[in-house]
Parts: sequence; C-alpha cells; structure tokens
Amino acid sequence: MRIYDEMIDTVCFLGSYDPRIGKPIYKGTGFFVWLSDKHVTVVTARHVIDEVPGDEVSIWWNQKSGNIRNSFSKSLWLNHPIKDTAVDVAVLGVALNHEELEMDHKGFVSENFLNEKQEIEREIGAGDVVYFPGLFVAQAGKERNHPIVREGIIAAMPQPISTIVDGEETEVEAYLVEVRSFGGLSGSPVVVTSTPFRRSQHPAPEEFADGIKVFQDALIGLVHGHDFMEYIVPAQGMQRFNLGLCKVVPIRYVSEILNGDEMKKVVSDANAGAITGDQGIRASLDGASIEDDSLTKTADLVIEVLEQPKKKGKPQ
Repeated sequence: MRIYDEMIDTVCFLGSYDPRIGKPIYKGTGFFVWLSDKHVTVVTARHVIDEVPGDEVSIWWNQKSGNIRNSFSKSLWLNHPIKDTAVDVAVLGVALNHEELEMDHKGFVSENFLNEKQEIEREIGAGDVVYFPGLFVAQAGKERNHPIVREGIIAAMPQPISTIVDGEETEVEAYLVEVRSFGGLSGSPVVVTSTPFRRSQHPAPEEFADGIKVFQDALIGLVHGHDFMEYIVPAQGMQRFNLGLCKVVPIRYVSEILNGDEMKKVVSDANAGAITGDQGIRASLDGASIEDDSLTKTADLVIEVLEQPKKKGKPQ
C-alpha cells in the first residue's frame, strides 16, 4: 500500500547518547503534534521515557542539513492524568518552535485524531488497513533519521488486553493490529486508511487556512508493544516467538493530555512569549544537554533567537 511520503517525516527517534562509545542508544519512536501555527511537541509511549537511563531523554530530529540531538529532562514529560503506567502515553511539555529550530518535519493536528464520531462515519473496524512509520535500530541512519514503515490490519478494536509493564502483568486498553513490531517501534503513530491511493489520484494532504497540512488518513493511536509466545526447546531452554500482533494505545489518551491544564499552560506561555515571544524555546534550552557539535550549533541558534526582538512567526 502506498502512503503519503510526508507521513514518514512526522517521526523522530528517542533514547540516550553514550559518550563512551560515541553512539546513540535508541529506545523508541516519537511523533510531532502541532500546538499552534508555530509550535510542535513530541508524543511517545511512556515506557520509552522510563527505559532511557538517567534523568534526560535525547530526541533526534532532522534539519535540512542533517539530524541533530536535543536532550530534555524527564521531568518535562507529561503522563496521563490518571497516573497509571498502563496508560502508555507521554507528551513532551515543551512548545518547540518549528521554524526557529529549522525542523525538517511534518506533524499531526487534532483534526487527524480519530474520534468516536469519525470512527462511526468512516465505519472503522476489524480488517481496516493501518500503517506506522518508526525506528528500525539497525538502519536508523547517520546524517539523517531514516524511519521505516510497517503495514497491517486492525485485528481487534480497543479492549482490555493483558500486557507487562515494569515487569508486572497488567491490562491496557488497546487495539490489536496484525503486524510484526519490534523494539524501536514503541511510540510510533498508527494510522488507518480507508482506501489505497496513488500520488496521481490524491496528490497531497489538504491544507488548512493557517498553512498546516492535514492528512486524510486518521491517527488511531501509538504502538505500545507486541505479544510473544514462550516455549521450551530441548537443549536451548525457554524461547520467545513474536506472534505478529501489535498493541496500540488509542489516541484519545494523547488528546486528554494535550487538553489538560499543564499542556494548555505550555501553549499559553509559548503564544504569550517571554523576551522573544517563544517560551517553548527557552524551556528546551533549560532541559538540553550540549553533547556534540551539531547540538551546539542548534543551541547557538536558539540563543540568537532569544536575543532577537519579538517577531511574528509565519505558518508552517
């Protein structure tokens, strides 16, 4: 199935950087969501944040010149209001200025999020085709992030499903999707499409008046994990077999964080401004660790922006 090329540009990679070996230690995928016509934030699975060692989480995103890395304090990540680890969703509580940070990415808007009304109108159900872009650790890319795309079908609509969180068995509300997922894809945005298309038939996403592109395919959730079957092989011991069923957390949990008081304040502060009219950039500086030349260049850019007079950003 052919997908929007732009959809691949909605994701970034998360993990940590090990200076001893000079390499990233990737843990999962994040995706961008527009907060305004200037600002985006990052959404991922909560367990991705929890599994990154230390007090910071690094995010690799692309610029035109290549990928760069910013590290944000774990304290900046917002969890779901019910504070249950079974709600495997986390949102970066920072408004990132897409233009000033020279981000070469697309993002989702709330109109992309599948809601109950759209689900009924579009008759979304078992058998519908879904896909998701995300991280394949073995081929993550060097100069630029290079996500891959996985495709499958909805095997079951959201229901309580048994899973393991923090080493303990619990239940999550999730879709079951028939696709083989693996480590690195956690946090990937899962999108449902009603009909296949070709670029000649459906040339581009619609564009709202504010300039933000809106995909026709609907975002149903994000990747939580996958199921294994365990069995014993003589002389080899316990073995695990990937069943090819992926668990997907419904997108409404992300909406509930984005519409919460904490995130509303982040957006309000960014829109109101401080010094430059961009509190989000200041927040990202406060949480960042300067660990390589590419990030130092970005930090210098941000500092320059902070010293400039307040100016109105143009739509992306």
